[in-house]
Amino acid sequence: FLLLLKENFEKYKCLYPSYFKNINSFEDFSEIHYLCGSYVDEEYNVIEFSRPIDKSISYKAFKLIKSRAESISKSKYADKLWNYFNKWGCTE
Repeated sequence: FLLLLKENFEKYKCLYPSYFKNINSFEDFSEIHYLCGSYVDEEYNVIEFSRPIDKSISYKAFKLIKSRAESISKSKYADKLWNYFNKWGCTE
């Protein structure tokens, strides 16, 4: 999905204008969604881990998910998210 989005960013902005109205570039999208350092490298290249397919894919995917979760937990939104999840009983 990220490769497709990066290659067709302007098309997606037109298809989903309300979602992308404050997202001006793939770089913005990556920053807003905390993808840098997990799914996107420092040059905003998408990190591919499923080609070629091997047995370590699930480990790599878990590592990326954990990295993104750590970024979110250290973000300015961490307390707000924690309160939201507690409100709806999602922390157990």
